[in-house]
Amino acid sequence: MALPFDIANFNLVNFANAYNDIFDSTSKDVSIQQKDNDGNISTKTVANRGKFKQQIWDDVGGALGQFDRSFYVDDVDGDDDNDGSSSNSFKTIKKACDSIPVGGRGIIYIKGSDDEDNPVVYTDIDILCTSKYIQLYPRDDTYSVIQPSVTSNDNYNYCQGFLLYNTTLLVYTLHGRLKVKSSPKNNTDIGWSWHHAGVINTYGGNNSIFFGSYPSADGITCDEGESNIINVCIRNTYVTHTSVTFSHIHLIQENASQDNKIIHNYNSAGTISLNVYGTDIKDHDDNSIGWNDIIDGIVKDADSGNPINVLSNINFSD
Repeated sequence: MALPFDIANFNLVNFANAYNDIFDSTSKDVSIQQKDNDGNISTKTVANRGKFKQQIWDDVGGALGQFDRSFYVDDVDGDDDNDGSSSNSFKTIKKACDSIPVGGRGIIYIKGSDDEDNPVVYTDIDILCTSKYIQLYPRDDTYSVIQPSVTSNDNYNYCQGFLLYNTTLLVYTLHGRLKVKSSPKNNTDIGWSWHHAGVINTYGGNNSIFFGSYPSADGITCDEGESNIINVCIRNTYVTHTSVTFSHIHLIQENASQDNKIIHNYNSAGTISLNVYGTDIKDHDDNSIGWNDIIDGIVKDADSGNPINVLSNINFSD
């Protein structure tokens, strides 16, 4: 008795008829009859060349598709156990960012309130983004604010919203519907952690941060005694370069101090490229503020106080 499917002892009964179907480029299953030495015939179904190639294409295409995704976030009705689709939104921005694979691109639509005076505030923390390309948009005509929660220990306050490493983060404010605000200290008696002191913190590598849209509208607010908006530092021995772009956006800076800046470069630890178009800086009373007041940690001239060794399109002089 021959062993089951022992190819050495089997004859293919209808192979000649099935030959063309097996190598056909049209995806299909092909039935092949086999006969053993006792004359027993069995039928085996196999995928032809076309179906095999289609399966490989579907598998590879499906995997590549994970690298370019759109997600929806809704703090009120969303759930992080959902799939992040438009009808089954995530609850947090963190979950949406975590769902973008390393090396991938994701567009995240953030749902807020219909009432501009009472926006939905997203307080997500620990949004670690490594080698990702992330775009944040307001969903529909709703209003949202990104303002991470602050924690503290006996020594420091920690503001750790976005943590970037080799990442591009674009925040499209779209008529002021999506705003970014600094965060108040959890413990006002102590200072900020050197590497967790911003709504957006760079950890290393080359990072690009963009704010804005057209037409201009309020988009960034940094209030007295609160965190920085962007905190540039070196974590361990990583080299940091950060490109920051403001386009058609109003920056509101209230009584800038060492604690609160639009951009803070910790201990001159990294390199910042600044690009600005159609942007102005004011306080809550609509008074104009100079760039010198909102950027910290860069080398300045001892007499004038203006930055030196700076390449930008910004006039820092009074």
